[in-house]
Parts: sequence; structure tokens; C-alpha cells
Amino acid sequence: CVPAEKLDTIIDYAELGATGAIMGSGGMVVMDETTCMVNMAKFFLDFTAKESCGKCIHCRLGTKRMLEILDRIVKGQGEHREARRAVLRHQGRRALRSRSDGPEPGPHDHPVLPR
Repeated sequence: CVPAEKLDTIIDYAELGATGAIMGSGGMVVMDETTCMVNMAKFFLDFTAKESCGKCIHCRLGTKRMLEILDRIVKGQGEHREARRAVLRHQGRRALRSRSDGPEPGPHDHPVLPR
């Protein structure tokens, strides 16, 4: 997501990367201040969970757990500690990847378990 103050950002891989966003498949969604970002995250995560091949534990279980957390938040039943725990876990994995000398891991550069 790119905030309104960065609206003049050139749409290319490097410029979007500098904002902290990524260029995915080339689609773009424009939202206004009335858009609930939790609902947006839930919408895209739901798509990701449904489209996952499910071969790795991270995708098969992780996306489902994140979706459950977002669903509880949307229903007003979310707890701050579980969201914080999920963020810390994600940051820890990113920190481990950034210390490696190799390229960023691909979707299946981690153990693959049978369904």
C-alpha cells in the first residue's frame, strides 16, 4: 500500500520498492480514506489462501491462521497480543532472510510437507 502523500511515485519496480510497497502482477487498486485496511488485508489473504497449492506448512496453515486473526478483528473479537505475535514472527523470518548471503527464498525454499 502506498499512502496518498506518495501519489506521484513512478510506477516501476525500483520506485515502488523505495516506498516499501511491491509491484505484484501489475494490478492496481485505488482506495480512499473510507476503506478499512483490515478488510482489504482479509480480502487479499482470502484469495492467497484459496490459491495456495498447500504443499508447504507456511502456506497451508499460516495463511489460514492469519485469516482467522483478521476475521476475529473484523468481528470485533481480535486481541492485540495475537496480532502483535504474528507481526513479530513475520519480522523474525524477514530478519533471518536478510542476514543470508543468498537470494530471497522462493515460495518453496523451505521444507515441503505432503498434504
